[in-house]
Amino acid sequence: LNQTIFNDVRTLLNAGKVPDRFWPDAALFSCYLRNFIYKPSIKNSPAGFINFKPITTKNIHTFGEKCI
Repeated sequence: LNQTIFNDVRTLLNAGKVPDRFWPDAALFSCYLRNFIYKPSIKNSPAGFINFKPITTKNIHTFGEKCI
């Protein structure tokens, strides 16, 4: 799992063209997204499995997108 998160972080930083100082934020973003991805083995997402509200794509923005 750690290697997966590291790969996600490198991809997010490169795709978002943001400096390495945002590494911790990219790691948190990756973990957040992975907790809401559907897993066939449990027929739910990990977050949904423990009764968190589902997220919508309206709340997710591209990593590195400028904020106001």
